[in-house]
Amino acid sequence: MPNISYVFKVWQNGNNQKWYWNAKTPRSQEIIASSSQGFASKQSAIRNASLSGFKP
Repeated sequence: MPNISYVFKVWQNGNNQKWYWNAKTPRSQEIIASSSQGFASKQSAIRNASLSGFKP
């Protein structure tokens, strides 16, 4: 992953209680990466993001 600036977010979906993450550009808020599935825990979502080169 190139060294770029991004805003990282992890949240829990209220309907299915699963955790998701995404990374957006700081200014335009364009999503540059996101989880393709929900995770059972916040830590699992963060671990998945780190496999793609993103972290809080």
